[in-house]
Amino acid sequence: MKTIGRYQVRGVIGRGTTGVVYEAWDPAGEAALAVKLVTQPMRDTPALRGRLKRDAQAAAALGHPNLATVLEVGDHEGQPFVATELVPGIDLAQAERSRKPFPVEWTLDVWRQIAEGLAYAHRSGLVHLDLKPTDVRVTPDGEVKILDFGIAHLKSLERAGSGPAVGGVHYRAPEQVEGRRVDARADVFAAGAIVYELVARGKAFPGENFMTVLLNIIRVHPAPEPLPQTAFSPGFESILLKSLSRDPGDRYESFEALHQDLVALVREAAPRLRAERAEPASGAAGTGAPREELYVGLTRARAEGHLQLALDICQRLLESEPEDETARRAASEIEGVLQDREVEELVGLALSYAADGDMELAARVAEKVEQVAPWSPRYLQLQVYIDEEGARRRADALAAAAREHLEQAAQRALTTLPGHANAQKVLAASPPPARDPRRAEIESLTTEALDHFVGNDHEKARAVIERVLALDPANRKARQLLRILGTLG
Repeated sequence: MKTIGRYQVRGVIGRGTTGVVYEAWDPAGEAALAVKLVTQPMRDTPALRGRLKRDAQAAAALGHPNLATVLEVGDHEGQPFVATELVPGIDLAQAERSRKPFPVEWTLDVWRQIAEGLAYAHRSGLVHLDLKPTDVRVTPDGEVKILDFGIAHLKSLERAGSGPAVGGVHYRAPEQVEGRRVDARADVFAAGAIVYELVARGKAFPGENFMTVLLNIIRVHPAPEPLPQTAFSPGFESILLKSLSRDPGDRYESFEALHQDLVALVREAAPRLRAERAEPASGAAGTGAPREELYVGLTRARAEGHLQLALDICQRLLESEPEDETARRAASEIEGVLQDREVEELVGLALSYAADGDMELAARVAEKVEQVAPWSPRYLQLQVYIDEEGARRRADALAAAAREHLEQAAQRALTTLPGHANAQKVLAASPPPARDPRRAEIESLTTEALDHFVGNDHEKARAVIERVLALDPANRKARQLLRILGTLG
């Protein structure tokens, strides 16, 4: 069986001019994943490879629902590979090829999720710089996942060996084409070019060849005529064309600003949506209008990120019409996002404990993650990390025990020969550790709170955490657990 690193290759997902993407199996994590292996000979440098590894490690730490998780960067027979989570569904290039009509609400929701994922990454200091339709997948539940994040330098290695990457040139910002300094606004441009293509069913910057496309990007404004008029016009077109401005200074400066305008657009379009969807017959209007208003409220709540409110609206829709497949699907998507958020909060708490050496507390939080989502890739990653960190801590304990034996031997040496120089050096190198007298009480209370939390007794857990904060108001992990409890209600 072919292996790449520790991963067992199961089949080919896709091939490009510079590499192959495989579906693989991780026997350690017992999970399927995707592995991208560069096969094109490259003229690279150790600095580029080092930057690739650092960027991918930073991407692995992002942990956002709309960013595909980077699991590992490695080297296979002299060629770099990147292992990521395996995302089900279709990418936007496949969706476009299907030629199925996309409701503008669906396109807005995809754009919103792209904006949320990239805004989170940009706040963490990472930009994509090569976003294209094949990098955006939509799962069967409607969740958007952005691929190839944090590996812009892998793209640099690929291009160094194979010339310009033609596939993504349609989505390059003018400053990239001209070799000028780029920042997060290049990703705003790329996302806009993708959304334009979804709506207009054609490239924002078409061209018969590579050079024509480049010239169009730096000289031509995208044509507004192919954009269909909808209940979201003209606001939708205004936001889109602003995202595609040639001058970065005329674009949205961040995805947060873009997201705000998308939310405002949905809010302002609500009356037009009601008018467009209203039943023409007066008898039908009396029964149809309330559900239409609920659907408008659902769209608005999701766009503004009020997911609990959106879930409540779905439940109201299902109470009056249990067979409403749209409401059922939306509820499933929202519940999945809420669960992912809870898992991310818990994983972050567990990692905080593990980083501070509280492996028992980290394991207790991991138990709660297992209750919430036992098959979550984040839970499996957390469990692997806790196992590895536990092994490292045990090794540290053995080393500490060895030092203690050495100190005891040094004490005996000084008893035998006072003033022995080497024995004095050993003892001087091992000063007794200082310990906060409140630490033991705080650790005991924290363990008690986690026991209540894992047992789903949130009220008792909250009461104990408040006692911890009375002793240590700045306790980061106690505040984090209290925030999670507040989210769960």
